[in-house]
Amino acid sequence: MKHPTRTAGGWKLEYVVYPGSPGEIAVAVLQKETYVKVPKRRSRRKVTHRMLGLRWCEGSDKVDTWQEGAQDWFVIPFTFAAAITRSLLQMKATGFSGFDEAGLRKLIEWMTDYDHHAVDDCLCY
Repeated sequence: MKHPTRTAGGWKLEYVVYPGSPGEIAVAVLQKETYVKVPKRRSRRKVTHRMLGLRWCEGSDKVDTWQEGAQDWFVIPFTFAAAITRSLLQMKATGFSGFDEAGLRKLIEWMTDYDHHAVDDCLCY
């Protein structure tokens, strides 16, 4: 499955977590670089933002979407990303296959880094 590498708002595909198949939803991490002012230094510094993205994978005429733009990446808020990550971890733990293993590993690192603790609680149930 080939995925677009860019989407609206300047977001770029960083890595795929679940590539999906025709008629499924793909999951990936998108990144966007911006510059912020540093007032004391009168300069700017580059900041990289990461968000989870979803998209409808192209399907046949029986499973294709009717919604325009559904095959583009859709950026979702971090709280939804955390909930989706928990679900993906539960799916992986029960034997679900099809993940991009390197992408899933990076997603877990991102969700547990920088004191996000986005997935720590899901491991207890």
